[in-house]
Amino acid sequence: MFSSLQVRNYRLFFTGQLISNVGTWMQRIAQDWLVFTLSGNNPIALGIAVALQFTPTLLLSLWAGVIADRVDKRRLLIIIQIISCAQAVLIGVLDVTGVEAETDVLYQVAALDGFCRRHGVTMQHVKPHGALYNHANRSPELARAIVAAIASHDPGLLLVCQHGTELARAGEAAGLTMAYEGFADRAYNRDGSLVSRAIPGSVHHDPRRATEQALRMVTDGTVVALDGTVVDVRVDTLCVHGDNPEAVELVRAVREGLVAAGVALRSLSASAADDRAG
Repeated sequence: MFSSLQVRNYRLFFTGQLISNVGTWMQRIAQDWLVFTLSGNNPIALGIAVALQFTPTLLLSLWAGVIADRVDKRRLLIIIQIISCAQAVLIGVLDVTGVEAETDVLYQVAALDGFCRRHGVTMQHVKPHGALYNHANRSPELARAIVAAIASHDPGLLLVCQHGTELARAGEAAGLTMAYEGFADRAYNRDGSLVSRAIPGSVHHDPRRATEQALRMVTDGTVVALDGTVVDVRVDTLCVHGDNPEAVELVRAVREGLVAAGVALRSLSASAADDRAG
């Protein structure tokens, strides 16, 4: 049944085709997700994208064999794979635009503020999360879009971000009140950015190490990067990630360490009020 696998060239073709099919499947899922996201969760746009994927197969399937018989099959295969790779690269470079980011962030901030008011809570700050945060730190366009969304809803909201980033510069230029943050449980690169979670040692799980890093950032204004470089930082507030299994223990240790060192712990709103008054 599998006698064809005894032929070396067929084994190479079979392996390549298997990898190609899996890649194509992943590419189509990513493409559908991107279309759905970039179109504002529009099901019609998603439907059109899916139709464009399968319509050529439905229309040309009867003629595919005829076409393949009349051309060089090796060349045809190479051309098709090159086109597929080019499409994958195009999908990979697609990015959210500034307009889309501004409207999305404005929608989310306004919705959250509405829930806060419904329950008698005052919304005090905004902090972009995850990939959006990291991208905005490097992208001036995205940073300006996020800041514009915050300022258009409530210019009195604090913007929490890392000092010296594009997001911080955009916030400062727009006149927002800034709260610069440091990360007690994350390792830093020599440029002040956070080490990728894919790299061993990027997340601190030892309460003592997290406390030492937090104290150094608050009292000395520096942090030791993963490669040993001493990096200047400005910190008004500290972050400990809730998905860290030791998060509660880390927060408790950091708080105790700061208090023991004589550091006054205050709310962001109180600190911001002093900054405005000053």
